[in-house]
Amino acid sequence: MKKLNYILLTLLSMFAFTWTACDDDVEWTVPELSTEGRGVYFNGEAASTVDLEKDATTFDVQVLRSYNDVDETVDINVVNESGKFVIPTSVDFKVGETVALLTITYNSDEFEYDEYFDVTLSIADETKTFAYGVSSFSFKAGVPAPWVSLGMAQYTEDIMTTFYGVDNLTYEVELQEHSLEAGRYRLVYPYGAAYPYNGEGDYDTSANRYMEFNAQDPDGVYMKEHYSGLDWGYDEVIMWSLADYYMSYGYSLEDVKAYGYCGKLEDGVITFPTASLLICMPGYSSSLYYANNNGKFKVVFPGVELGDWSAEVSYLGYFGAASDSKTYAVGTVTLGADVEVAKVALVQGNGVDAAAEGIQDGSIESIEVTESGNVQFELGESGVYSIVVVAYAGDKARETASVTFEYEAGESKWKSIGMGQYTDDIMTTYYQIQNLTYSVEILENTETPGVYRLVYPYGEAYPYNEEGDYDTSMQYYLEIDASDPDGVLIPECAQGLDWGKGMLSIISMGQYYVDSGYDFEVVKSAGFCGTLENGVITFPTKGLLTTMAQYSGWYYGNTNGAFKVVLPSAVGSASTTSADVPSTAVKTLANHGLVEVEGVFTRMIKSNMVPFVK
Repeated sequence: MKKLNYILLTLLSMFAFTWTACDDDVEWTVPELSTEGRGVYFNGEAASTVDLEKDATTFDVQVLRSYNDVDETVDINVVNESGKFVIPTSVDFKVGETVALLTITYNSDEFEYDEYFDVTLSIADETKTFAYGVSSFSFKAGVPAPWVSLGMAQYTEDIMTTFYGVDNLTYEVELQEHSLEAGRYRLVYPYGAAYPYNGEGDYDTSANRYMEFNAQDPDGVYMKEHYSGLDWGYDEVIMWSLADYYMSYGYSLEDVKAYGYCGKLEDGVITFPTASLLICMPGYSSSLYYANNNGKFKVVFPGVELGDWSAEVSYLGYFGAASDSKTYAVGTVTLGADVEVAKVALVQGNGVDAAAEGIQDGSIESIEVTESGNVQFELGESGVYSIVVVAYAGDKARETASVTFEYEAGESKWKSIGMGQYTDDIMTTYYQIQNLTYSVEILENTETPGVYRLVYPYGEAYPYNEEGDYDTSMQYYLEIDASDPDGVLIPECAQGLDWGKGMLSIISMGQYYVDSGYDFEVVKSAGFCGTLENGVITFPTKGLLTTMAQYSGWYYGNTNGAFKVVLPSAVGSASTTSADVPSTAVKTLANHGLVEVEGVFTRMIKSNMVPFVK
């Protein structure tokens, strides 16, 4: 077979050859290339972000063509609005070449770290473009900051909790440190794919976002203002610290430290004071809102092993002691496994940070506890009070917790309206027992008609109780707000009952959503509230939540839909049959076990968001 004349084709797979014959005496021929098969183009797989080297002065962009049989100059259109780059407006090909380099010049001294600028290049002559390649190429170029990965940190989130009823999740995020400026750290896209609540379309996938901290002063840590990349329908969320905000207006680091706005880096852990972070969702409001409202925000550096030094405190109410005429505030303190001792104090007002410092330096009197349980403090005049806890391991204060409440001294605003009927469908969550109906005294609020209290329904009145099953040192109440008969709520109430699994607490589903920031009318229209009709209060099936202190999370109550409160005025006209206490199966855990609430404490419906605002 005679040798063939040949033509070099760089993208052979894109073309199909044809021939006129196939024998030793007939030469193969290749048809003329069409205009669609011959052209100039850019590399379609080139990166859209170009990281420039600080010590270099040029970088190259490839321009390609599908042929190599001629010398050629190809004109390039350039869009270079920043003026940071010197870019040729043409590129030269020599015979035999299918790739030419467009060399772009820059002066790195004109660039700040992580400052990127847009460039667009395009083939000027459309007749020279290639049907199978890109004729225009846009990219960003800049000098990246020299960050070095430290590994995976443990990040505890308490920013999105400002707007949404989401848990304070802890999850892994890469942590980097600036190699030239020790003490500068950043988390790599903590609100991107790593954030467990995110779904498809919830965050920008085109580039990483960083949460940067300046911890060069470990006692003056601040978070730089940054766009998070996260957008749940109200534009990209902006986050930063109160310290950074004030420093942008000219305040010094020492100023913001003195006001208590800074975070701390201690033992490889970054924390911030409660409500010292900021969040803004421009599509919702141009206003700024406080974040870290639960004081849970935390970054634990890679390799740091923390003990369980957690501390929590809840307020159970104020009660008149059975032994004297004094009034006491009662709270429950819950301590982590590695807390050796906790100091607890009752202070007037809500200055909990100052109170925590006073507990530590001894200027505020406190009591010491070594295990979880109830604490009580004598109350005096009316006003706002806070129970403050400082947890210790060794001689070091590890964590603080607090709860604030309002106390009104003097004549009680509750008046007895008589004996009503209560049908229990709460303990059925945990135990194989019947839904009993029994008599309970009911009080009504004299200032807010329609707000009721059942007097210790799970104390002596509860037919299943025996000696030691409930707290006898004080009264407990099941409070029901029926001031709107179509929107009945039950605030979180400790009930004094403890069958060995910790004290029982109850809250209604509607109240939980209201506490999480939902508008009351939204909650009511969604069907989460109870109703008061003809003197009878009921709730939807699974419309109540319950827990015992030794269990984590909330569980459905009213699982049989039997919960009912018959007010004294309606007792004669309602079905109030009381059941005998069965002699078997009492206090036996139900065979089906506990059913944790599904969907209540996961991400809330975005369109109905209501922010907590200080």
